Amino acid sequence: IARLGTAFGMRVLAVKRNPGPPPEDVNRVVGLEGLEMVLRESDYLVIAVPLTAETRCLIGARELELMKTTAILINIARGEVVDESELAAALKQGLIAGAGLDVFETEPLSPDSPLWQLDNCIIT
Repeated sequence: IARLGTAFGMRVLAVKRNPGPPPEDVNRVVGLEGLEMVLRESDYLVIAVPLTAETRCLIGARELELMKTTAILINIARGEVVDESELAAALKQGLIAGAGLDVFETEPLSPDSPLWQLDNCIIT
């Protein structure tokens, strides 16, 4: 993911539980305490973490409010990492520009989910 971002001229930030020197194609690695900074600065937030007690609902209303109104959230991790109801609300309110989702809290995504109705949400 970082390599693709770098190829498009992006500055790549990463959040890791135990940060160390940045790997190739990553400009900066921060610990979980740096998540707020990453949320505020990111144009694209790609979530690729395992589901643990620490990452369940990692992205909720508070985190979405910190993001730029032009930001795009992409979740390729586990559905439970993002609070879907808060994401749907943020997308409806224009708190963030859009989302791309490949995973959901419950799979398959319910036909009743408000995410299906949003033009700024791509579901794969």
